[in-house]
Amino acid sequence: MKILLRTKASFFVLAFFVIGITAASAQKKFQKPALTKPGAWSMIMLPDPQTYMKFSRNQPIFDLMTTWIAENIDTLNIIATVCTGDLVEQNDYYTPNGVNGNQTSVEQWKSVSGAFSKLDEKIPYMITAGNHDYGYKNVSDKDKSRRNSNLYKYFPAEKNSLNKKALLELAPNAEGIPTLENAAYEFTSPAGNKFLVVSIEFAPRDTILNWAKQLVARPLYKNHIVILLTHSYL
Repeated sequence: MKILLRTKASFFVLAFFVIGITAASAQKKFQKPALTKPGAWSMIMLPDPQTYMKFSRNQPIFDLMTTWIAENIDTLNIIATVCTGDLVEQNDYYTPNGVNGNQTSVEQWKSVSGAFSKLDEKIPYMITAGNHDYGYKNVSDKDKSRRNSNLYKYFPAEKNSLNKKALLELAPNAEGIPTLENAAYEFTSPAGNKFLVVSIEFAPRDTILNWAKQLVARPLYKNHIVILLTHSYL
């Protein structure tokens, strides 16, 4: 009986080993993503990184995303990246409870800034501020008065020279500081199309809406393709 059990066990191990070898041999060799049309190009959009930032265990995931972009700039002809805001979960919070994150706001801002640094001097990236990038923890729909943001400390205009090269102008934030919360960029695609990217703050004030409207209406940009980048315009 013992001999029979050992025989069955040995057969099972051998079968598992053979199946493993077969599956491994059937795996295809990794191929980098590629564009299918000659002359095509890409622009990458990154949605709200906040959930990656609030837990230390999640932060490397966003690092992988920006690393992937950096590694595929040539193969996908990536000319720029845009991000829709909510860069962090809490803008100015220093006692995380471990439930909605275990990182202070400083740790979150440093992490998201560091992730984007992987693209510095490689491609421009245009970011906007979301409601979680303002106030103490965030700006609620009931109270939009707390408009302070730490974005400008970790994303100054000169952080990436390619951002600075594409930057046309800045408009003041609610504290009167010209920052990337309200910014306009211009670039030309490989196909020769001219783009105007206007990034505006969360729930923009009337002054910012007027600034963006007047900017887009300038004759200089009448033939540009306009991209309005915002987390929320209501």
